[in-house]
Amino acid sequence: MKSDEDEFGPITPGNMVEWLRQEIRDISKATELRLQDATDFVTAFATGKISEEQLSNRLSIYHDRWGEEPIPGVRTDDKMTNEDIIQRLDNALPKSVRETIKKKLGTTSGQGHRR
Repeated sequence: MKSDEDEFGPITPGNMVEWLRQEIRDISKATELRLQDATDFVTAFATGKISEEQLSNRLSIYHDRWGEEPIPGVRTDDKMTNEDIIQRLDNALPKSVRETIKKKLGTTSGQGHRR
């Protein structure tokens, strides 16, 4: 955010709290739907209700719909820290976007989590 105003008026703590609530709702719903989608076709295959060909089709649809990775450009493992994941996420972005993030992080006050 470049200024204290956006297209809807001044940015306030209340606006940001509402934005965060909406972000949490959207991400939670996307996670719920993605997991349900994957669970449905894996369960159907594991119980013999769909063939391997049908599974491949469903898997293809799943990747088209949700993307290859839950965190774009990052495959995680149990040994990775949150910082490792953020670094890989940032490294998967186009160079110009990475540079913009670095500039913005350099101008933040250092209070709270930087990303």
